[in-house]
Amino acid sequence: MNKQEQEQNLRWARTAVKHVKTTCVIGASNRQDDEERTGGWSSACVSRMRGESGSGAATTWGALVRELAQDARNSRCGNCGEQAALAYEFLRTTLNATPIEYVMLDSKRKDGGGVGVCDGDHVFVVIGRKTGDPIGSDTAGVEVQKWNPETVICDPWANEVYQAFDLGVKAVCGGGWHGLRSVCRA
Repeated sequence: MNKQEQEQNLRWARTAVKHVKTTCVIGASNRQDDEERTGGWSSACVSRMRGESGSGAATTWGALVRELAQDARNSRCGNCGEQAALAYEFLRTTLNATPIEYVMLDSKRKDGGGVGVCDGDHVFVVIGRKTGDPIGSDTAGVEVQKWNPETVICDPWANEVYQAFDLGVKAVCGGGWHGLRSVCRA
């Protein structure tokens, strides 16, 4: 393991989370603490932002991530997708961090037997995963164990930064996630 690379990835992730939290001060519509702190304003803000957003015009994942980041920056709020996009763009353009990925998790069970632990999806940023390391699988934890040890998870929505091998334990809903996929990489 390259300890210096891992420490750099962790620093980048912490800096990106701090940037997102100071930019999206209103918060998320799907976090109870943000809803309570803002008296419901975070929910209204995300709804308004998504209603006024131009993100439907994007033709590539990269363009969509840029639009989501701009929407979050302009509105000062966003759920996991917008917050991860803002972190990704900050890492890419300001910190020149590479490699980085905008990654989606799905909780719907692959066997068609309903849903996983949580009903929905979650988006975050992966920093430092080497090209060629497997990403897609039935459960996130299985493939993550095969990633290089310097890989870090940057999850601004959850206000979390941790080593990728902890994804099955620390991610929202723990190990109930399925369908891990990288949709944008720089």
